[in-house]
Amino acid sequence: MNKKLLVVLTLLLLAVPLRAQWYVGGSLAFRSSEGGQSTSMVLRPEVGYSWENWSFGVAFAFDVYKMKDSTLNDLTLDVSPYVDYYFWRSGILSFYVEGGCGFRRSIAQYNTYTSWTPYLKPCLEISLADHWAVQGSLGRLEYDTHFKNFSFDLDNGVSVGLYYSF
Repeated sequence: MNKKLLVVLTLLLLAVPLRAQWYVGGSLAFRSSEGGQSTSMVLRPEVGYSWENWSFGVAFAFDVYKMKDSTLNDLTLDVSPYVDYYFWRSGILSFYVEGGCGFRRSIAQYNTYTSWTPYLKPCLEISLADHWAVQGSLGRLEYDTHFKNFSFDLDNGVSVGLYYSF
């Protein structure tokens, strides 16, 4: 009986990678406040592993913020492990929810801080070809431990990225 169980478990473990795949990608975003008083550029590369309706990954964000007519600059570094759950798929379109927790270090001229930011956001994915997809999200619910507040960000929570699976 134990040998049969061992054979079944071995076959299951060997079959799992056949339905799973690694992916790399990321996004590049530019933001500007109304009237152009401040601008921001965010580079967010990421890597992950997808299996069935789940994805597990980590994203690295580099955010540079600049105030117009000022020497005030801000650099924010963020490392965010996350989990995605795909709850609806049809053809080339998929909807999923992403939950994660970012470790954020903001280095500013007058206000340097470190915080944890657990978050949740709705996302969609459009498959372009066999290995290529575009992913996007609108809005993000998060809690920032430095500012001790919850926020649902619709303005700056828009994101679109390109991903390659292998």
